[in-house]
Amino acid sequence: MHLKKVLAKASIFLFFFSCNTVNHKVIKNEKRTIKISNEIFMKNKNVFVLSYSFANFSYIFSYRNSNTVEWYKIVNGKISDFKQLETDHNFFLNKTDSLNSIDFWECDAFDHSYLKLKFYSDEKLVDDTYAIDPDCFVKSESRDDFLKNIKVDLENYKRIDNSIYH
Repeated sequence: MHLKKVLAKASIFLFFFSCNTVNHKVIKNEKRTIKISNEIFMKNKNVFVLSYSFANFSYIFSYRNSNTVEWYKIVNGKISDFKQLETDHNFFLNKTDSLNSIDFWECDAFDHSYLKLKFYSDEKLVDDTYAIDPDCFVKSESRDDFLKNIKVDLENYKRIDNSIYH
């Protein structure tokens, strides 16, 4: 009987310890994703972050020049993969007057997944974060050419790394 109590207490302790460890990795990844994305923004003057709820991974992409997209996969707070892909869309010519919130509301997520957009449009800083379901967002109809082109680049990256969204 005493052994059962000891095993039950040990099981509860291990459960809470493993939850704290996972939570620590998620928080660490989020902090490092923010730091890395800020560094990329300083370099390229644009950055986009796709982050998932309670996950120890996230994706950052940025348009380095008119035909190259840089992709960073962040796992446990470290860059685990970096790729440069060609794009058919010149991000720097593709200015948006204002982002249509309907494009994001259709795919609202309440699980802490989000898309962060940070770039300059006609010398005005756009720095917005939207709680979205990434799969829904990419599949949804866009009213804005700027977002349509972002979605195409997300789909192109998915061909290389299928884990970006499900």
